[in-house]
Amino acid sequence: MNFANLGDMAYVIRRNLHRLPEAARIVGVPASGMLPATLLASLRGVPVCSLALLCSGVNGEQYTTRKKPHNQQQPIIVIDDSIASGRTMKKVMEDCKRLPYTVVFVAVYGEKPQYEGVTVLEHIPMPRCFEWNVLHHPQHTQATCFDMDGVLTLFKPTTPVGWVVTGREESGREITERQLRLRGVQYKELFMKPGPQIMCADWKAECYKRLPARLFVESDYGQAQVIARKSGKPVLHFEKMEVIR
Repeated sequence: MNFANLGDMAYVIRRNLHRLPEAARIVGVPASGMLPATLLASLRGVPVCSLALLCSGVNGEQYTTRKKPHNQQQPIIVIDDSIASGRTMKKVMEDCKRLPYTVVFVAVYGEKPQYEGVTVLEHIPMPRCFEWNVLHHPQHTQATCFDMDGVLTLFKPTTPVGWVVTGREESGREITERQLRLRGVQYKELFMKPGPQIMCADWKAECYKRLPARLFVESDYGQAQVIARKSGKPVLHFEKMEVIR
């Protein structure tokens, strides 16, 4: 599992600034593209807006102190966080044809190193996962084990998750299922520790190893290290957004 967090994305953008032209403004492809768009606009000191706002006549200057006239000699940069099949970016290119600007298309991460008409800043092949979609992309959530306390008790996935694997004991199943239901968390199966005779990390590693999950999201750094070592599979420490292998 290849993983990138927000710090990684910022580093990739800074490292590749020399590859990007000076631009009059930066436009993000909603929703994830607004993250790199904001970072890039901050580095270049130019306005930022979403593609939808730009197409509706809003250029971003209404929401920034960096007001400057649009330099017709400079292009605008339309940026997304990633590109895989290229379908989304092709739609974006089509939408931009009617704009009275020269447009440069950029993706921070690409499943392939090159795409026609798109500058890819870094190649990151599948399977991959990003900090900003680990709780929201069904391709990831449904293939992931999630810790309960410190993860699902604080953060809510917006798509169904694969498995909830908790160090809580089986005697607390009713209250745990109620908590998940109240938080609106949908899941395939809930695994609870059979009793005090087994350590939490050992239990989680045992479940993770036999499940077809590709990632385990854990709140405790020490447990994450044990789970990764004993399962032989990657574990994401949620607080640090660090993958332990």
